[in-house]
Amino acid sequence: MVSGGTLAFTTQTHHPQLDFIANVLPNRNGDLWVMKCHPAEEPESWAKTAGFTTTSTRSEKLGLFTVTTCTTA
Repeated sequence: MVSGGTLAFTTQTHHPQLDFIANVLPNRNGDLWVMKCHPAEEPESWAKTAGFTTTSTRSEKLGLFTVTTCTTA
């Protein structure tokens, strides 16, 4: 891993229409799309396991997504 690198990612933590999405919207293979929301801490822990340190996690105003920025030492 390169020292001083940055990783930024989004996490969908909530969505009010999960049932609609799961029963109406197909994925690229034509199968129904099953969306799984995760608490922000879950992918943050994956980044930590990969050697990153979380520097910030912010939620957008509706609370559907978070944006996390991580760095390497």
